[in-house]
Amino acid sequence: MYLYQFGSLLHTERIDAEEGPVAALFRAFEAVDVDVDADSTDVLHDYIDPGALDRLFSGSQSGRDGGFVVFEIWGVVVQVTRYEVAIYDSLSVSAADESRD
Repeated sequence: MYLYQFGSLLHTERIDAEEGPVAALFRAFEAVDVDVDADSTDVLHDYIDPGALDRLFSGSQSGRDGGFVVFEIWGVVVQVTRYEVAIYDSLSVSAADESRD
């Protein structure tokens, strides 16, 4: 088992009911001044399928209210839930102490 520790929260962006998470994701990138220029060698599709992300959290699948996706791109860590996109400056992962009962 692993423990995940997010760094400093840089920005959160609510996902409008009329849009998918990808639109909110790009607004969040703009808010924290992350360069997503088309000339960049890194593109969103290299990290996550935008269509799949929209389908995962859009629509009326109320059973997905507690789910989330986390990935690192363009020097920041992104967490997407059904309701918001959060951008953090870092993420650390460590092995949990499984000796506790």
